[in-house]
Amino acid sequence: MITSIRYNNFEAAVVEEKRPVLLAHLNRYFEFEEQVEVLESISEKHSETLKVCLISEDFIRMFSWMHGIKGAPTFIIFHEGKEIKRMLGKADRKTLTAFMSQTLPYFQDDCLKRNTC
Repeated sequence: MITSIRYNNFEAAVVEEKRPVLLAHLNRYFEFEEQVEVLESISEKHSETLKVCLISEDFIRMFSWMHGIKGAPTFIIFHEGKEIKRMLGKADRKTLTAFMSQTLPYFQDDCLKRNTC
């Protein structure tokens, strides 16, 4: 399940979350559905160890300004309320999984081992 992030739930949903959070800042007009499918796939497989969130359309401008985001898509990993790392650009499941594995050393995904992402 992907959690929609708005101004009024960012603190509770991202900052206070105990699991790492993969937060997506997506352009609603450019390959949005494809990127959401990738996020849904990751969310389904890793829901116990990772929270997947998507910035809502009504919060995207403010969030971009607050966090210095200059382009979309941007994927950000938060852990224990802090931004750990971000990645700019379109991502397939393999690319996004590799980004998470590099950023969160304990994050493992069998698809990377078997090269089936």
